[in-house]
Amino acid sequence: MACSGYKKVLGRGFTIVELLVVIVVIGILVTIVAVSYSGLTRDARLVALKTDLSSSASQLELYAWKNNSYPSNLEEAELPASEGTIYQYRYNTSDYSYCLTAVNAVNESWFLDSVNSAPRKGACTGHGVDGAGSITNLAPNPSFEGSTVYWGEFGVGAGNVTRSTNRARTGVYSLRVIPSNSVPWTGVGITAPGVNGKTYTISAYIWSALTQRIAFSPDGFADSWTWADIGPSWHRLYMTGVRANDLPLYIRAITSPGASEYYIDDFMIVEGSSQPMYGDGSSPGWAWNGTPNNSTSVGPEL
Repeated sequence: MACSGYKKVLGRGFTIVELLVVIVVIGILVTIVAVSYSGLTRDARLVALKTDLSSSASQLELYAWKNNSYPSNLEEAELPASEGTIYQYRYNTSDYSYCLTAVNAVNESWFLDSVNSAPRKGACTGHGVDGAGSITNLAPNPSFEGSTVYWGEFGVGAGNVTRSTNRARTGVYSLRVIPSNSVPWTGVGITAPGVNGKTYTISAYIWSALTQRIAFSPDGFADSWTWADIGPSWHRLYMTGVRANDLPLYIRAITSPGASEYYIDDFMIVEGSSQPMYGDGSSPGWAWNGTPNNSTSVGPEL
């Protein structure tokens, strides 16, 4: 009797082309999943940012109801914030309004204000957009466009400190000072705003009819003063120091005899030791925090 035989069948393997097709398909699927996840993550961050803004608007209205005004700064506001949310806040003392910008961890910025509490993409005027920081110029009358308020004479006599259109670095006016030609260290002074114990950088542009030595002489700052020989071109004089008390900061002519008139413009006070370019509420992207030319101002670095 004949035995029936059998045949072993071997399976055919994948070709290189088939393997490449599989790899490409897997890659496409991974990309789709990654993009979907990234989109969901971004949407979640955006929802959190808008929620923070809406919650903050409610918090600010509650504060105003209790105190008859909005808070003047973020420390007073105590706003709720999700992880990664950073606020920029501006309170306007002239119309008692506020504007609030929120930025998340990927530098998306949205804002709202006391007129419209709906979150909108972008930033308040004077705030940095999409993660850019802002700078506050604490000088309340930085370019003398409105008056000489806050400034007083020191040893120069009445009528020798005036607003003038003879020279102006920005705007129309500057502060004209005629120092004594017989007594050294005469000029003008201002009580610099700020908090004792904090570091501030102060600057001013100065133009002098004749080359003479002019100094920042800060009685209100610990062991900080600076000087420069300044002539008939705008020169920026800097000083960084720790505010020690409420005594004035002076800009004085050291030279005498031989002192001549000089002009001051674009006065700036910023917290910290950085030296940003000058800005005030009339600069591009900046805003006054109160009455124009008679209040502090805020804006992005120029």
